[in-house]
Amino acid sequence: MNWALRARRYDHYLTAESPVCFWVHVHETTTPLGVDYHDGIEVGVVLSGREELHWGGFKYQANPGDVWLVPMWEPHGYRTTLPNTQYAIMVFLPEFLGETTFDDMSWLSLFAVPPPHRPRITTDQQRGWILQVTQRMRIEMEQPRPRALVATRLCLTELLFELSRSWTPPRPTGAQTARPTSSLGRIMPALDLLRKRGPAVVGVTEAAHACGMSRSLLNRLFHRTVGVSFVQLRTRAHLTHAAHLLLTTDLKVEQVAAEAGFSDGSHLHRVFLKQYGCTPGQYRARGRRAVA
Repeated sequence: MNWALRARRYDHYLTAESPVCFWVHVHETTTPLGVDYHDGIEVGVVLSGREELHWGGFKYQANPGDVWLVPMWEPHGYRTTLPNTQYAIMVFLPEFLGETTFDDMSWLSLFAVPPPHRPRITTDQQRGWILQVTQRMRIEMEQPRPRALVATRLCLTELLFELSRSWTPPRPTGAQTARPTSSLGRIMPALDLLRKRGPAVVGVTEAAHACGMSRSLLNRLFHRTVGVSFVQLRTRAHLTHAAHLLLTTDLKVEQVAAEAGFSDGSHLHRVFLKQYGCTPGQYRARGRRAVA
């Protein structure tokens, strides 16, 4: 897939005071492939029509009532394949749901697995119920009343719980033998450092110190909670900043690498090619042509 088409970063300025954004996209016609990536966690619901989601070689056709899930800083492609398509998007900080669990399963478990293994809606009854919950969230966010964020949090928890009901996560590998509970609270200081530091590099030792634990424990908890190591999540965050600079500035690739926290242009080139399937230069050229 060509990640460079209509690619851009959406920065929603999520904060502790405003930990969630919600909006509805309306497309009267079909659209070309675009790419989205952001600092928060995304939940999307198709309201009408059809939206096609892409993660590298994996493609998912979402119809009315279908849901897609995207963790922090994970690039994903999207395109509208039917006219008159509407879909709702919610982007939120992980602390918005905090340590919420469904029995022994953390809500983050739904996002921590690779895209093909994330839960999907499977019945028409579920789709109808999801549409009702999404409409309730829409009312709370677009026509705010007292404690609207509390009501929105409850709706989102209901939606994720419904996804978890019939979902069986992939079998754990290695030394893991049981489904982990949430360690979000323990790694939250490291996540805060990544968001607040932006393109500046946050070292593993610094992140571990902020969480009051060893480097090895930090990485174990990151794997268990968000599905990747701290370094992998940090690289994902830096790549989104580099992609943003490539499309919005005329900086040379070496300068983009320095601004985005990479050691040099070769390092950025290598990581970028692995993640996006094209070089930084190709990404910039194709993305700008698509925008034009």
